[in-house]
Amino acid sequence: MWTYEEEPVNGGAGGEVFRSIFIGSGLEPASRLAREAIQNSVDAARPGETPQVTLRMNTYSGEDLARIWKAAGLDQLARRAEALGLHEDNALKARPDALRVLQAIDTGTTGLSGDPTSPSSKLRKLLMEIGGSQKISEDVSSGGSYGFGKAVYSASSRIAVIFAYSRTTNETGEPLSLFMGCAYHKSHEFEGERTSGRGFFGVPVEVRHAVRYDAFTGDEADRRAADLDMARAEGDLGTTIAIFDCPLNMEDVKRGVERSCGRN
Repeated sequence: MWTYEEEPVNGGAGGEVFRSIFIGSGLEPASRLAREAIQNSVDAARPGETPQVTLRMNTYSGEDLARIWKAAGLDQLARRAEALGLHEDNALKARPDALRVLQAIDTGTTGLSGDPTSPSSKLRKLLMEIGGSQKISEDVSSGGSYGFGKAVYSASSRIAVIFAYSRTTNETGEPLSLFMGCAYHKSHEFEGERTSGRGFFGVPVEVRHAVRYDAFTGDEADRRAADLDMARAEGDLGTTIAIFDCPLNMEDVKRGVERSCGRN
């Protein structure tokens, strides 16, 4: 279910850069997450609506842990855990008795709009691009981090794994569901293959002598999201991000939300 991107022939930064952007920023991790999650949703607000963001921690154990672990394909990642450059205390190295998954859920937004196969779509900008943003060129007033805010999600996971599920609309205004998982690990070799460290839980598509990784769409996206307890009501436009193996304290996250809302 997980596929790792081949290491680029010209080299370059590995997947770990997606979670290291905020190192040395001076912000506490929980405050960092609260600020960026709120701002990302504000930037995606539907005209005339005030977006709302819910940050919720789910803890899985017993049969629920087994179910979530399987649905997320974590056994597959665990086989290469020693090569991934992760925090010493992480769920892939030794499967825990309980797994914490933080969900960032927004409503009143456009969701991850745009053609999901296009580099300009919000899906790909969220999951696959670092440092780039249309906010600068469009001269949009924003409190976001101009393409770096998305890194806060992977930085908040000790296994550097997140899933995104979005209900949005296509170019003709029809409902569109999207679901994809991403792993942001260091460049490494596994079973004789060199990878960039970026792993994708999606649909590999061969294009122009390369592989493009696409999101699941439609009913398949809805089904996979439901398997990870990320389901949204039909017509509920917006995005849910699930951060796996999240160590953050929710009281700290709450204080970060209060500071961010007070600031804005």
